[in-house]
Amino acid sequence: MTNSNGSPIEQRLTEIQSRVEGMDREFSHRTNIILDEVLVLTQQMEALTGQVDQLTGRVDQLTTQVDRLTLRVDRLAQTQEVAQANISQLAMMMVDFVQNAEADRTQMREMQADIRGIQTENQRILNHLFGQQG
Repeated sequence: MTNSNGSPIEQRLTEIQSRVEGMDREFSHRTNIILDEVLVLTQQMEALTGQVDQLTGRVDQLTTQVDRLTLRVDRLAQTQEVAQANISQLAMMMVDFVQNAEADRTQMREMQADIRGIQTENQRILNHLFGQQG
């Protein structure tokens, strides 16, 4: 551990000092970049604040419109309830109509079967009568 020029300790100290100075320069450079970015972000935040103020005014207008639309929707809901009640009543009437139509169709089929039976019996009687005359 000599203090002569070029001793290993002095060389090591010089290397360390050189690295520290390089790190210091790098730190200063990065700090300047960060400060520049902070300034840009500050300007952007100011611009955004202005936009938020404008948007707040627009939101107030939209809130008023929504309130008016809500009233209209309430009135439409009441109208829909009345219409739904009418539709339900109509649906019940349609069910009754369909049931009556099915019953009528069943009766018509029975009547057709009876008429066919009568026609067959009439034909048999006619065949019997005309068959005895001939």
